[in-house]
Amino acid sequence: MNEILLVVVIMLSSLWLSEEKPSKCLLISVDNRNLNPSINEGNYATISAVITRAYAKHHGYDFLYLQEDMDGLVDEVYNKYGDLIHEKKILQNNNLNAVPNAYADVKRKSTLADNSGTRKYSKNDMIQDLIPPTNVAKDEATAFHVGLLQFRAASWAKLPALWHVVDTIGHRYEYIWYLDSDATVSPLHFNISIQQKLASWDSSSLLDASKNGTVSSGVAYGNRRVSEAALIFFNNHPWRDDMPCAGSFLLRPGPAEPLLREWWDFFLPSKNFKHFHEQDALWHMLLCGRDPVHCAPGWTGSDRPFRINSSSYSIVNERQFPSNWQRYEELWLCHIASYNYLQRSPILNRFLRAIHADTPDTFAQHVAELSKNHLQKVKLLPAAEKMEALSFSEPGRLLPGAFPAHDEATQSAFYDEHVTARRQEVVPPSVLYEGRLIRRKGEFWVVSNGSRHGFGSFEAFLRLGFAKELAFQLGVVDLSLIPAGHTLLLRGFRVDSHLSGDFKVVAEGEGEMHLRNSAEGRSCEVDPGLEKAVAANGSRSMLYLISHDNTSDHLSRKFAICKERWVRSVRISSTVFFESIVYREVFPQLLSEWTQLDFVITGTYKTVAKQLHYNGFTQTQAQIKQFLDVAKNHNYDIVPFLRSGSGMMSFCLYFHGQPFKEAWTALLLNMNYSLSTIRAMDETKPFYRNIYIIK
Repeated sequence: MNEILLVVVIMLSSLWLSEEKPSKCLLISVDNRNLNPSINEGNYATISAVITRAYAKHHGYDFLYLQEDMDGLVDEVYNKYGDLIHEKKILQNNNLNAVPNAYADVKRKSTLADNSGTRKYSKNDMIQDLIPPTNVAKDEATAFHVGLLQFRAASWAKLPALWHVVDTIGHRYEYIWYLDSDATVSPLHFNISIQQKLASWDSSSLLDASKNGTVSSGVAYGNRRVSEAALIFFNNHPWRDDMPCAGSFLLRPGPAEPLLREWWDFFLPSKNFKHFHEQDALWHMLLCGRDPVHCAPGWTGSDRPFRINSSSYSIVNERQFPSNWQRYEELWLCHIASYNYLQRSPILNRFLRAIHADTPDTFAQHVAELSKNHLQKVKLLPAAEKMEALSFSEPGRLLPGAFPAHDEATQSAFYDEHVTARRQEVVPPSVLYEGRLIRRKGEFWVVSNGSRHGFGSFEAFLRLGFAKELAFQLGVVDLSLIPAGHTLLLRGFRVDSHLSGDFKVVAEGEGEMHLRNSAEGRSCEVDPGLEKAVAANGSRSMLYLISHDNTSDHLSRKFAICKERWVRSVRISSTVFFESIVYREVFPQLLSEWTQLDFVITGTYKTVAKQLHYNGFTQTQAQIKQFLDVAKNHNYDIVPFLRSGSGMMSFCLYFHGQPFKEAWTALLLNMNYSLSTIRAMDETKPFYRNIYIIK
C-alpha cells in the first residue's frame, strides 16, 4: 500500500500541490462548516471526512476538505455588482408578469419608489430579494453566479469549488471523486479501490452490451464505456434510478472542466435555495438530451446540445443510499442523506470503530491531522468570475433563459417518474436489521435469526460489550414486526459474528457465553495459541485491565472483545495511587473468581489496551502468551511484562532517583534474571512496572 502523498498550502486562493509524484485519484469534500473535533450526531460532516481520508490513505490517494469561505461575500458582491443587480431588478419590476411563477423566491417583494428607479436599490433590497433568511449553514448564500447575478446555496457552491480544483491541480489526477458531507466509503469495503470499481463497471457494461446491444448491467444510462465518460454518477435508487444523484460523482478533470461550467450556468432560480438545487438542473439537462419534450419552451438545442449528454456521462448501477430496500452493510459508498438522519449516528459510529477513531482522543487526533494537512479555505467569488469570463468568451455559449417544462407545477411527476423501487418489495425489518443493535425509548435489543433479543439489564448490555451509540432507533410499527426472542444474559448464550460484521445469537444452555462483537466494525482479533493457553491446566488465567475514566474504560472493553472469557475491565476512580487502590480495594473482592485459576494478569489500559492506537492486537497478545509460558514453565510467582518502547530506566531515575534502580535490580535478580539481561533491558526493552503475571 502506497503512503498518502504529502501536500503543502502555497497560498490562500490555490490548492495543495503534491510534493512527490501525484496519485491517480483525489477525493474531495466541499463544505462551509468548520472541522469539529467532537464526536456527536450533528458533526457528520467532519466524521465523514475522517472516514473518507482513512480510505484515501488506505489506497494511496490524496484527500482534500475544501471549506468555502463566505466571510464578506454579500458585501463584496454588492460593491462589485450592486449597480447591475439594481438595473436588473428595475427591469423586472417594470414587467413582473413576464417573470415566471417559479421565480417567486427572487421576485420583488417590496415596491421601489417608482419604476424609474429614482430610489437607489439598496443592499437590504438586494438581500431581501436574493437571499432567503436561514440559520442553517448549508442553506446560506455560499456562492454567487456573476453572469446570472444570483446567489446560490452551499449545494450549488460545490460546482465553482470543484472547477477551481480542476483548474489549479486537476492535471495531476486521473480522477477526482467528489463526496457530499453525508457520504463516505464504508470501512467494511475499504479493500475495494476506485480502479477496481471502474474496471468492474466498464467490463460488466461492455459484456452485457455485446449480448444484445441494449441492456447494460454496469451502466443504467449514458456512455457504456465508463472509462470514456467525463462524469460518472451513481444512480438515485430507491427513487429515480434512471437519474443520477449529484451528491457523489467521479470526474476526469480535463474533459469535465467545460461540463462543470455549463452545469453552473443552468438558469433555475427557483432552486437556488431549494431542494434539489443543482441536482434538478442536472436532471433537466439530462432529460432534455433524452427527449426534447423536456426542454425549455421555445428551445430545442439545435445550435448545439448540452455538453452533459449521453456521451459525456455515465450513470452506473451502483447503489449508495441505505434504505428499506438496501442494507448499509452491502454498500461501498454509504450516503446517509437528511431523510435518513436517524441512521447517521449508528452507522457512522460503526465506521469510526472500524478505523479505530471512535474515542474522543483518537477522533480529535484524526481531525487535527485533517486540519493540518488536508484542509483549505477558499473564496469562491474569484473562481466564479474566472468561470464567467471563460464561458462568456466562448462562441455559442449555452445559457437557457427560460424554464424547463418540468418545474414546481409538475414536481411530483418529475421526481416520482420511473421509480423502480415502487415495483420492488421492501426488506422486512427482521431481515433489514438482522445482526444489528436496535433501540426504542431506552430499551435495547440485538436482532439475530429474525428475532430481537433484549438484555436482562443495562449492566448486562454493557458487560456483553455493546455500546448504545451503535443502536438504530426504530418506530413502534417496525419494532412490532420483529418477533421477540430470548433475553441475553451473561451466561447461556453465545454471540458470534458474521464476516459482514453482524451479530448472531446462539443458545448454549448453561454453557459459557462467548461474545464476538463485530459491531466494532471489524472481525475479532485473537491469538489462537493464547486462547488455548489461558484455558489449559497449569496456565488458566484472568486478565484485569484497570481503567479510570470513560476513554480508558472504552479502550479496555475494546481490547476485551472476543476475549471476555478471560479479560475483565476494572473501573476505579482516578488517583495517583493507581495500582495500590486495585490491590487494596478491588482484588480482595475478586478472590472467589480465582479459585479455578493458575495465574492472574493485571495491567492498565495504557500498557495493553492503549496499544490499539498504534499496533495490532497480536503484538500484545504475543507478549502475554510468551510470559505466561515463562511463568508456567519456570514456576515463577510473578513475571513482569516487557514493553516495546524505550527509555524506562532513565524516565524512572528522573522521578525516583538511584534507589529505584537498585530496588528494581534486586527484584529482578531475585526473579532469576541475570544482571546483564537487566541492564540490557533498561532502555531498549524496558520492563513495565504496572503489568504482571501473578501466580
